[in-house]
Formats: sequence, C-alpha cells, structure tokens
Amino acid sequence: MPSPKSRDGAKRLIVYNEKEIGKRRIIASMSMLFIFLLGGIVAVVLNLRNRKSELVDKSDEELLLENLEMQEILENEAIELSVSVVNENKKQSPANSRIEALVSSKQNPNKAERPQVLIKSNARGVLLMSDSRDPREPQGEIKKSSWWWASAYLAAVYARLTGDEFIFYQVIDICIGPDGISVLSPPWCKVKAMIQAMREYPNAQFFLYLDSDAAISEKFFWNSSLTILAATWLDNVNKPILLNQDAKSFWCANALPRQGHDDRHCLNAGIVFWRRHPLALQFLHTWWNTSVYQNDPYSIRARNKWPWEQNGLQHAAQRLPAATTIVPHPERFHLFWPGRRGCIKPMCFAHLIEACCVIDHHCANRNDKFRLAQRAYSHVTNNKKRNLDDAILLQSSVRPLIMEIDRRSLVDKARAAALLSNTGMIPS
Repeated sequence: MPSPKSRDGAKRLIVYNEKEIGKRRIIASMSMLFIFLLGGIVAVVLNLRNRKSELVDKSDEELLLENLEMQEILENEAIELSVSVVNENKKQSPANSRIEALVSSKQNPNKAERPQVLIKSNARGVLLMSDSRDPREPQGEIKKSSWWWASAYLAAVYARLTGDEFIFYQVIDICIGPDGISVLSPPWCKVKAMIQAMREYPNAQFFLYLDSDAAISEKFFWNSSLTILAATWLDNVNKPILLNQDAKSFWCANALPRQGHDDRHCLNAGIVFWRRHPLALQFLHTWWNTSVYQNDPYSIRARNKWPWEQNGLQHAAQRLPAATTIVPHPERFHLFWPGRRGCIKPMCFAHLIEACCVIDHHCANRNDKFRLAQRAYSHVTNNKKRNLDDAILLQSSVRPLIMEIDRRSLVDKARAAALLSNTGMIPS
C-alpha cells in the first residue's frame, strides 16, 4: 500500500494540475478576447482609412456640394440677400446664375435642380491680402514654416471654390502714406490695398481682408462664400463695415488705455469685412489718413512702430461709429473668451483657432503661425493630382500695390526716381 505521504503528494499534484489547467484556460480565453478586440480595432482603422481615401479621391467641387447639403440654414439666411444681389445686376454672370438657381430651387423645388459649383467670373466677393513678402517665393520644405504663403494659398483655394476673387497686393520696397511723402511700415499699406480693391473691382459687393496669419476655418472653408457670410454678419445695411474685437491682450489691457483716447472698444485690425457703400469708402479713407496725423504723438510713433495701422483703426472707429458693427461683444471693451475650455459665444467671427470662429487668426505666437503653415502644406500634399497647384493659383493673384508718390516733395530726388523706375509707383 502506498504510504500516507505518497497519497497526500498525489492529491496535491492533482490539485496543482487542476489549478494549472484553470489558469491556462483563463489565459487562453483572455488571449482569444484580446485577439478579437485587436481584430475589431484593425477593422475600424481600415474602414476609416478607406473612408479617408474616398474623401481624398473626391474633387474639391464634390466636397463643396456635399457640404452645401448640410448648410440649409446658412443658405436660407442668404436667400433674401442673394435675391437683391441678383436683381441689382441685370447682366447675369455665371456666379450670379448660381445664386439665382439656388433661390429658384428653394422657392420651386420641382422647377430647378441644385446648382453646380460657383464659377469664378465677375465675382460678387473679393478676398484680399497685403504684405511685403511674396507668397510665391517659399519652395519645398520651407513652406512648412512660411505662414504668409499658407494664408495666401488657402485664400486662393477658397476663392476658386466659392467663385469669389482673390488678390494679393505686394508692398514693394516701401509704403508711402496718403500725403505722398511719409514713409510708413508695410502693415499700414493694407488700408491702401482695401481702397485699391474697391476701385479695381467695381462690380464686387463684399470685401474681406485677411492678415498674413489668418485663414477661413475648416468648418466654413468648403461651404460659405462671401455672399453667404455677408447674410449672417453684414445684416445691418446702415453699417457696412464689420470690425472684430481683440481679446484681453497687452494691446487691450495696457497699450490702448495708456493713450487716453476714451475708446469704447479694443479692436483687432487683422480681419476686416465690409460691403460696398459710400460710408465704407469714407471709413477706409479716414483710416488711411490717420497714418499722417500730426497732432497726436501716438499716431506719429505708430507710423513705423507697433501697433501701426491698428492705432489708426481705433481713431477711424471713433470718428465714424455709424459705419461699423463691432463683434462679438459690442457691450464690452474687448471680446470675452473662456479660453481653451470653450468657444466664444454667441458667435465668433475671428480669433484664435480654439475659439471656434469663422476665421482662424494664428496670432498668438510663432508656433501658432507654424500650425497655419502645416495646414496649408498638408492641403497641397493631398491635392497634388488636382488643379489646386499653389504656384498656378498664386501666380495670377499677386500684383504690386500702387503708391502715389509726391515726387516734388521728396528731398531725395534720386531715391524718388529709383522708386518710380523699380517698383512701378506713380507720381501724384
């Protein structure tokens, strides 16, 4: 007979084997579950990749039409304005025909089909920029850090898709003030560019100026022409200019109050939206003329030092309050943003990218500007096979900003002659 010790050893061995078997079953079950979950994750990733590839294969026109299906509310708001725009212009252009077809399809669904993509001809809206840097110069990997190229390229693509016009006014060599002699920093010439755009595009009704670190946000990029945006933001016909407030920055908290001008609002000059109107033109000329003010030490300093044209915007807004609508919080000195915890409410026209605005203004720091460049570079990479080459789009959009130089008032006649011959500027 086996001894008691051997029997106990056998029992312990059986128990041990059963425990081992149980453990292995649990491990096998968990392994199967892990494999099942991994397979599900792989399937989801492949599905997302397929959907992304389908999206990339689609043309920008198809993307625009798909997003138009989702923008019923915006289009309904634009109908009333669009009807008046169409009726004003008896000679129907393709762009106006698109608007008229859209209105007809809303009023008589069985009579007209949804129109195709807007055609860039005799555009009702003009998107413009101004800078001393040429957006056509950055090449290759340099584009990843060239936000002025990125902003111009995205604006050109947006204009091509929506039927608006895009123009980039390059300040060549020097910016001359309205007196024909004062030398200003290049940012001042954005105001001159706005005036020149109204003169060069007499049929355009809406104008949007963007700084070289701003772009239409992705949410509105594919589905909102300037006509549609105007229906929402330029609804007050007696106030043709839309100005955007700045946040609680150094400009609003320190620099502006120090001037003692009793300003009601702290404004940002990076984005300006307006409709064609005598008051709008008067406002722009008032703003431009502030660059040569002689009775204000801050204005004299601002000719060539920060805050440049933003200082003049404050003067113009004070002098012509009847021409401007201030957003998003006209009851406050500056806009209120809860930070990265949420979006600006009720609606935001332009601010940092996290504020959920119509326009992303990458003005926080250099890294923020590089984010804009990365966005545009990715856009170019994903559109190599389409007719969205940045060199082609920008080549026809860049032109020199015309300066009126008072040659008789310039002390340095040789420099005046050089300016006239090298930059194409014209004497007054």
